Amino acid sequence: MTRIFLTTSWDDGSPLDARLADLLDRVGVRGTFYVPGQDAGAPRTDGARLRDLMARGHEIGSHTRNHVRLHRLPLADAQHEIETGRADIEQLIGTAIGSFAYPGGECTGQAVAAARAQSMLARVDTICVHGDTPNAVAIARAVRGIIDAQAG
Repeated sequence: MTRIFLTTSWDDGSPLDARLADLLDRVGVRGTFYVPGQDAGAPRTDGARLRDLMARGHEIGSHTRNHVRLHRLPLADAQHEIETGRADIEQLIGTAIGSFAYPGGECTGQAVAAARAQSMLARVDTICVHGDTPNAVAIARAVRGIIDAQAG
Protein backbone atom coordinates (compact mmCIF):
# COMPACT_ATOMS: atom_id res chain seq x y z
CA MET A 1 0.00 0.00 0.00
CA THR A 2 1.28 3.43 -0.90
CA ARG A 3 1.42 5.82 2.02
CA ILE A 4 0.55 9.44 1.39
CA PHE A 5 1.91 12.19 3.59
CA LEU A 6 0.28 15.55 3.42
CA THR A 7 0.77 18.74 5.29
CA THR A 8 -0.78 22.14 4.95
CA SER A 9 1.04 25.23 6.06
CA TRP A 10 -0.25 28.41 7.60
CA ASP A 11 1.87 31.46 8.24
CA ASP A 12 2.16 34.35 10.64
CA GLY A 13 0.91 32.88 13.93
CA SER A 14 -2.53 34.45 14.03
CA PRO A 15 -4.62 33.98 17.18
CA LEU A 16 -7.23 32.54 14.78
CA ASP A 17 -4.99 29.54 14.06
CA ALA A 18 -6.85 27.52 16.70
CA ARG A 19 -10.09 27.94 14.73
CA LEU A 20 -8.30 26.91 11.55
CA ALA A 21 -6.90 23.85 13.33
CA ASP A 22 -10.47 22.93 14.39
CA LEU A 23 -11.47 22.90 10.73
CA LEU A 24 -8.44 20.86 9.71
CA ASP A 25 -9.09 18.41 12.55
CA ARG A 26 -12.66 17.87 11.34
CA VAL A 27 -11.43 16.61 7.97
CA GLY A 28 -8.41 14.73 9.32
CA VAL A 29 -5.70 16.99 7.91
CA ARG A 30 -2.69 18.22 9.87
CA GLY A 31 -0.98 21.53 9.43
CA THR A 32 2.29 23.26 10.08
CA PHE A 33 1.82 26.66 11.66
CA TYR A 34 4.76 28.98 11.00
CA VAL A 35 5.03 31.66 13.67
CA PRO A 36 7.30 34.71 13.95
CA GLY A 37 9.35 34.81 17.13
CA GLN A 38 8.15 38.28 18.08
CA ASP A 39 4.88 40.14 17.68
CA ALA A 40 5.79 41.85 14.40
CA GLY A 41 3.08 44.51 14.34
CA ALA A 42 0.15 42.09 14.46
CA PRO A 43 -1.22 39.96 17.29
CA ARG A 44 0.59 36.65 17.57
CA THR A 45 -0.77 33.50 19.13
CA ASP A 46 0.59 32.67 22.56
CA GLY A 47 2.59 29.71 23.83
CA ALA A 48 -0.39 27.92 25.38
CA ARG A 49 -2.26 27.95 22.07
CA LEU A 50 0.82 26.77 20.19
CA ARG A 51 1.29 23.91 22.65
CA ASP A 52 -2.39 23.00 22.19
CA LEU A 53 -1.88 22.86 18.40
CA MET A 54 1.06 20.52 18.92
CA ALA A 55 -0.91 18.30 21.30
CA ARG A 56 -3.55 17.96 18.57
CA GLY A 57 -0.92 16.68 16.10
CA HIS A 58 -0.05 19.88 14.28
CA GLU A 59 3.51 21.11 13.80
CA ILE A 60 4.92 24.47 14.82
CA GLY A 61 7.66 26.05 12.73
CA SER A 62 9.60 29.29 12.73
CA HIS A 63 8.89 32.28 10.49
CA THR A 64 11.91 34.46 11.47
CA ARG A 65 11.91 36.68 14.53
CA ASN A 66 10.39 39.83 13.03
CA HIS A 67 8.72 38.54 9.85
CA VAL A 68 11.23 40.30 7.63
CA ARG A 69 12.03 39.47 4.01
CA LEU A 70 15.39 37.74 4.29
CA HIS A 71 16.51 38.51 0.75
CA ARG A 72 16.72 42.19 1.75
CA LEU A 73 19.20 41.53 4.57
CA PRO A 74 22.93 40.86 4.70
CA LEU A 75 23.61 37.16 5.26
CA ALA A 76 24.62 37.59 8.91
CA ASP A 77 21.40 39.50 9.67
CA ALA A 78 19.30 36.89 7.86
CA GLN A 79 20.95 34.13 9.89
CA HIS A 80 20.30 36.11 13.08
CA GLU A 81 16.58 36.49 12.17
CA ILE A 82 16.28 32.75 11.66
CA GLU A 83 18.30 31.81 14.75
CA THR A 84 16.49 34.17 17.13
CA GLY A 85 13.07 33.39 15.66
CA ARG A 86 13.69 29.70 16.25
CA ALA A 87 14.88 30.34 19.82
CA ASP A 88 11.83 32.51 20.58
CA ILE A 89 9.39 29.82 19.38
CA GLU A 90 11.26 27.02 21.15
CA GLN A 91 11.05 29.02 24.38
CA LEU A 92 7.30 29.56 23.88
CA ILE A 93 6.50 25.89 23.24
CA GLY A 94 9.17 24.25 25.38
CA THR A 95 10.58 21.97 22.69
CA ALA A 96 12.89 22.05 19.69
CA ILE A 97 11.56 22.83 16.22
CA GLY A 98 13.10 22.04 12.89
CA SER A 99 10.99 23.66 10.20
CA PHE A 100 10.98 27.15 8.83
CA ALA A 101 9.05 29.18 6.23
CA TYR A 102 10.41 32.22 4.44
CA PRO A 103 8.25 35.30 5.10
CA GLY A 104 6.36 36.14 1.94
CA GLY A 105 7.59 32.87 0.43
CA GLU A 106 10.55 34.86 -0.86
CA CYS A 107 13.76 32.94 -0.86
CA THR A 108 17.01 33.61 -2.61
CA GLY A 109 20.29 31.76 -2.51
CA GLN A 110 21.32 33.90 0.45
CA ALA A 111 18.13 33.23 2.40
CA VAL A 112 18.45 29.50 1.68
CA ALA A 113 22.03 29.60 2.92
CA ALA A 114 20.89 31.34 6.10
CA ALA A 115 18.27 28.65 6.76
CA ARG A 116 20.74 25.85 6.06
CA ALA A 117 23.26 27.42 8.43
CA GLN A 118 20.66 26.98 11.18
CA SER A 119 19.93 23.37 10.11
CA MET A 120 16.30 24.26 9.45
CA LEU A 121 14.09 22.32 7.05
CA ALA A 122 12.76 25.20 5.00
CA ARG A 123 9.51 25.30 3.08
CA VAL A 124 10.16 26.86 -0.29
CA ASP A 125 6.87 26.42 -2.09
CA THR A 126 4.09 28.74 -1.05
CA ILE A 127 0.40 28.60 -1.87
CA CYS A 128 -1.34 31.64 -0.53
CA VAL A 129 -4.96 31.40 0.48
CA HIS A 130 -6.52 34.82 0.85
CA GLY A 131 -9.96 35.47 2.20
CA ASP A 132 -12.16 33.90 4.81
CA THR A 133 -11.81 30.64 6.64
CA PRO A 134 -14.23 28.80 4.28
CA ASN A 135 -11.41 28.79 1.71
CA ALA A 136 -9.29 26.79 4.13
CA VAL A 137 -12.16 24.36 4.68
CA ALA A 138 -12.60 23.88 0.93
CA ILE A 139 -8.90 23.15 0.53
CA ALA A 140 -8.89 20.72 3.45
CA ARG A 141 -11.94 18.88 2.06
CA ALA A 142 -10.40 18.68 -1.41
CA VAL A 143 -7.19 17.29 -0.01
CA ARG A 144 -9.10 14.78 2.12
CA GLY A 145 -10.93 13.66 -1.03
CA ILE A 146 -7.62 13.03 -2.77
CA ILE A 147 -6.36 10.98 0.16
CA ASP A 148 -9.57 8.97 0.31
CA ALA A 149 -9.46 8.30 -3.43
CA GLN A 150 -5.85 7.13 -3.20
CA ALA A 151 -6.68 4.83 -0.28
CA GLY A 152 -9.40 3.43 -2.47
